[in-house]
Amino acid sequence: ELLKERSETLGSLHLFVYRKVMFALALVHDPQLLILDQPTLNLDLVSQRSIWQLIKRFHARGKSFLILSSNASEAEELSTRIGILDGTRLVCKGPIDYLRKIYSVGYDLNISLDEGSENREWKQQVMECVNCVLQKANLTNDTGSEITLFLNHGEQDKFSNLFERLEQIQGISFTLHSYNLTQII
Repeated sequence: ELLKERSETLGSLHLFVYRKVMFALALVHDPQLLILDQPTLNLDLVSQRSIWQLIKRFHARGKSFLILSSNASEAEELSTRIGILDGTRLVCKGPIDYLRKIYSVGYDLNISLDEGSENREWKQQVMECVNCVLQKANLTNDTGSEITLFLNHGEQDKFSNLFERLEQIQGISFTLHSYNLTQII
């Protein structure tokens, strides 16, 4: 991929290509451990994902990476263990699932009335479904045409039943948002 850029100077390369060249140069000596500082900082989403795929490919070949990143999504995507710094102090570390379990508290369920829907009883129907299936759900936002409910992490085994019931209500749409490490910490 980088051959077409071989006549260019490093300073004239697009940021994504520059990062790929730096990544390739770091691998020239076949290190067992590679330290990457903000490997996808300021890259667009497509370029970011491409770099992530390169890192995953080399990890699958037995390479280890220490990635310093302020991007929690990147840390979740690429890491098996995460350490979180507050300044220079390590405040927590561990496998991703452990940190999620310790710091995660729940999910946001966004339910909205479809445009043009004639269902005037949708909120009451939604709340009846939720109260029938879950022990506790908190209404955190109501804009008139959309509501947000906070659902407890401990009741996620009941979500499938809840979603089946919500799908029976005419004229609504819903999405569930889980908290990733960005929102948790």
